[in-house]
Amino acid sequence: MEEIYLEFLRYCLDDKLLLPESTKSIDWMAMMAWAEQQTVVGIIYGGILRAGKALGMPFDALMEWVGYAQQIESRNRQLNKRCRELVEEFRNDGFKSCILKGQGVALYYPNPLLRTSGDIDIWLDGGRDRIAEYVRGKYGEQLERYHHVELPAEDGIEVEVHFTPSYMLAPWSNKRMQRWMREKADGGWLMAELPDGAGEI
Repeated sequence: MEEIYLEFLRYCLDDKLLLPESTKSIDWMAMMAWAEQQTVVGIIYGGILRAGKALGMPFDALMEWVGYAQQIESRNRQLNKRCRELVEEFRNDGFKSCILKGQGVALYYPNPLLRTSGDIDIWLDGGRDRIAEYVRGKYGEQLERYHHVELPAEDGIEVEVHFTPSYMLAPWSNKRMQRWMREKADGGWLMAELPDGAGEI
C-alpha cells in the first residue's frame, strides 16, 4: 500500500503528472495516518484538492482531511506572523537575521501554508557572545547549546536563536563549514515575501 501512497505523493508534488489509477484503491483514513507519520498531510491535501471529484473520495474522509489541513494552515499563519515579528525585533535591536529550515524553506513547497510546521529557527549575525548576552539581557537565562539558545515559548511556538545555522562533529569539517557559512553571511542576506501578505523575512 505504501507504494500507492508514494505514487499519489509524487502526483501531489508534480503538477505535470496525471492522477494515478491506483488512487481508486486508497483507504483515505489509513493514508492520513501514513501521511501524518511522514509529516506530509498538507502536501497530500493539496493533491486531493487538485484531483477534486476524480478521486471519488468519501465525504466523511474528505472532511477529516479538510479539518486537518485547516489546522496546518492556521499554525503556519501563526508561525509566519511570529517569524516576521522576530525579524523586525532583531533588526530593531541591530541584528541581521535569517529564518532557517522549517518556515525558511516552506516557500519552496507547492503551498507554503500546507507544510507541517515545527519550531522557528532563526540565525542572527553578530557572534555567539554578543547574541548570548543580548538574549540573557532581554529574556533572562535560557538553555544554551553549541549552535543556538532557546527563547521562552510564546503561544506554544518554540524559537531557537542560532549563533550558526548548524555544525559538524568532525572538528576540521566543522571549521570549514563555519568559515563557508560566514562567507555566505558576509555576502548578503536574502529577503523573501511570506504568503498572504504576512510580511518579509
